[in-house]
Amino acid sequence: GQCILIFMFVYTMPRPTRHNLLFSHSGEGDQEYGDPTGIMGGMIESPHNWGRMCFNAANTFHTGWYSDRQVTVSPEAEAYNGDIVDVNAVYLGQINDQEKVVIRVQGTMEDTLFFMLHRLEGITSDMHSEYIPTYADRVNIVRQASQGASSMTVAQLSSGKEYIQSNWAGTGKSLHIKVCSIARKSTDGGAKVLVFLEGEKMTCDENTITTIPGNITPASLVTSTSLVELH
Repeated sequence: GQCILIFMFVYTMPRPTRHNLLFSHSGEGDQEYGDPTGIMGGMIESPHNWGRMCFNAANTFHTGWYSDRQVTVSPEAEAYNGDIVDVNAVYLGQINDQEKVVIRVQGTMEDTLFFMLHRLEGITSDMHSEYIPTYADRVNIVRQASQGASSMTVAQLSSGKEYIQSNWAGTGKSLHIKVCSIARKSTDGGAKVLVFLEGEKMTCDENTITTIPGNITPASLVTSTSLVELH
């Protein structure tokens, strides 16, 4: 697949050459190489045998491989709801006309957010065991200041989880990225995801997406510092 071939090409290059191709570092917290979901993450400097991996959401978007399967969302203008699938679904031909692979979220004076579904299957089936409980079979969100800059992970969402960022683009409203559901494997489908600003609170069940007036808080919504879990 493209991921495996491009990795063999990129891995043999000097680091400045990789950067010139705009394949940026993929980090987490204070670790510049701490993102285990892509080949530009933490393990690229390790002696481990590389297996089947691809890029994280930011680098995937910039490759342009899935240009007809990626969307840019501007929550200040419009909310988003849709289904995303992992790269294996594309490789297997298990993708329909409405499904996407990677989503970019942009806002005025905000670092750009990118997210995609990462599965331990097929061409992305390898990951060090200590990362699997946190990153595998999740919608992983990364932040990037500009193309070519290092990207950093900000959230790993399982089914029913939500990422919230306050005062998005100076609007005074929080940004919400909510994962409604994730299918068990790529042949069963992908993840249903919502992106919206506070005040157009959206909930989802198995078949429908409903907008709730902004002054109503669903009783089933339990809030933590940055993640929300639906019970």
